[in-house]
Amino acid sequence: MNNFESTSIAQNFSHYMYNNKNYDIAKEAVPKVVTVLFYGVSEALADLKSKDRPTAFVFKENNGEFIAGAVVEFIPNEDPSNPGNWNYYWTWDQSDIDQDMRVYTMNDAVVVRYFKSVAQSRYSMGFTDFDAINEITKGILKIISKWLDDNASEEEEKGVNFEGVFQARVAVENGEKVKSLEVDGEIKKIIKDDAAIEV
Repeated sequence: MNNFESTSIAQNFSHYMYNNKNYDIAKEAVPKVVTVLFYGVSEALADLKSKDRPTAFVFKENNGEFIAGAVVEFIPNEDPSNPGNWNYYWTWDQSDIDQDMRVYTMNDAVVVRYFKSVAQSRYSMGFTDFDAINEITKGILKIISKWLDDNASEEEEKGVNFEGVFQARVAVENGEKVKSLEVDGEIKKIIKDDAAIEV
């Protein structure tokens, strides 16, 4: 497992945003951007989740191509003394986003405030407009995904760890790349696993 700062992800993201989106984001600022992404999604889903049906946050290209998504769903328990728990997971696979889910994207105005709030409260950082948040969050997920693709090995699982924020892994199984993504540390607690305690 590679430490985030030892990988090329931050530099690659900085170059990608400058060359393709005309955003000048210093390499040193990228860990803040990554933290805002994962905390923003997690806090949005914590507020928007429902016991009635799974809730998803999906990132897509402008042409509709799937980039990544996060899902939170309630898992009931037959034992009335234990009301169940929330299952929170990220995915690179569009097939994990079911048509019966309530789906949010960056086009939904209700979610933008979560990213602005995290950026402001943690780093006194502001976003100039909606397009900035949209392109930056999509961009970092694309660069993480590309890093996994580029580093996939048939010999062993490869991964990157940003302690307290996320872990991403890739393995080659039967000639196919199998990628995973999960939040790490305190972020997991944002969406309570005790259903008796509402977030």
